[in-house]
Amino acid sequence: MVDAEYADKVVAITDTLVPFPNIPASISMTNVDYVVVVDEIGNPAKIASGAAKPTTDMRKILMAKYTTEFLVHTPYFKDGFSYQTGVGGASIASTAILAKYLREQNIHIGLALGGIAKPMCDLLEEGLINKIVDTQDFDMGAIESIRRILITSKSPAVNMLTPSTRARM
Repeated sequence: MVDAEYADKVVAITDTLVPFPNIPASISMTNVDYVVVVDEIGNPAKIASGAAKPTTDMRKILMAKYTTEFLVHTPYFKDGFSYQTGVGGASIASTAILAKYLREQNIHIGLALGGIAKPMCDLLEEGLINKIVDTQDFDMGAIESIRRILITSKSPAVNMLTPSTRARM
């Protein structure tokens, strides 16, 4: 992870220490200065912030519409394209607008990433996204989607979750 390589100090926060070696490690131990162990990381009930909600602001909806229309008229809008958004109201609206074009033109997103909210997960569950690289979840809809996918697929990724996260599933 580039940020860890160039940061003056890197602090890893965890609620679970594992035996050496921690494989796979998202940040190499040679790039970590401090490890802080806490009882629990985050509170899923409080994960949705004000920015992570669908917008009713007409300016943001119009911005989402124009951005999406621009995207669908580029040569990059084709089966298997990569899609990255933030999680603000305009991004959520853009994903919802994009869904209509995906269905109409039978196009599937190969890889989606960024701030993940329920509309993105809905596209995954509908089969319009092949894979989400889950960088951050910003609402309970996204968290529930991951839970359903991990449990129903019996994915080995469940074993990579911390005990406190697995207990909440």
